[in-house]
Amino acid sequence: MITQNSSHSLAEGITPSSEVALCEYWCSLDDSLSTLFQSIAGGVSWREPLQPLMSTTMFMPAVFNAYITLVYFAVLNVVTAVFCSRAMETTSKNPELVTSALIMNRAEYLKSLSAFFKKIDKAGKGAISLADFERALKDPDLCAHLHTLEMDSADAWALFRLIDTDQSGLISIDEFIEGCECLKGSAKGVQLAKMSLEHRHLTRRLMQF
Repeated sequence: MITQNSSHSLAEGITPSSEVALCEYWCSLDDSLSTLFQSIAGGVSWREPLQPLMSTTMFMPAVFNAYITLVYFAVLNVVTAVFCSRAMETTSKNPELVTSALIMNRAEYLKSLSAFFKKIDKAGKGAISLADFERALKDPDLCAHLHTLEMDSADAWALFRLIDTDQSGLISIDEFIEGCECLKGSAKGVQLAKMSLEHRHLTRRLMQF
C-alpha cells in the first residue's frame, strides 16, 4: 500500500528533497520491506522514512505510525514475554540453579532471624527470656518483622515454649534459629507443633505413674 501510494506520488510530482527520500525508502517493494524492518530493528530512526510520506497523503503517515505502534507495543511485547517465560521455566527446572537459590534464600532467612534476635536481646546477654519475648511482640515493628519471617505471633507464651526446647526458660540464638526454622510457615504449622509438644508432656507424665 505504501509503495503503491509512493509511486503514485512520484508520478504526480513532489518536491525534489522529498522525492529523493521517497525513492530511498519507499520506491520499491523490497525497499519498503527493508524500511519497515529497519524501523523496528534500530537500523534507521522511524522518523526518517516518515518524513517523505508526509509529502504524499495524510493517510500514509497514519498507516506507518499504526505499524510502528502495533509492532512495538503488541508483537515485540508478546515475543519478550514468551522469551522471559521460557527463561524462567528453564531456570526452575535446573537443579543447580534451584539449589543455589534455596541456599541463598536460607542464608538470607538465617541473617534475618539473627537480626531479629538481636533486636529482642537488647542487653546483649545472648539469650532471651519470656518477658523479653512478650515485650518484643507488643512492639508493632518487631511483630511485623516476625510476620515477614513467616512466624505466627498470636500466642507469645506458646511460641516461646515451642522454641525453648530445653525448657530452661531462656532461648539462645541457636535455639531461636532452629525453632523458627521448624515453625516457619502458617499458623497451622505452629498449632501442630504445639499439639506435638503437649503430647510429649502428657506422655512423660503418664510414664511417671
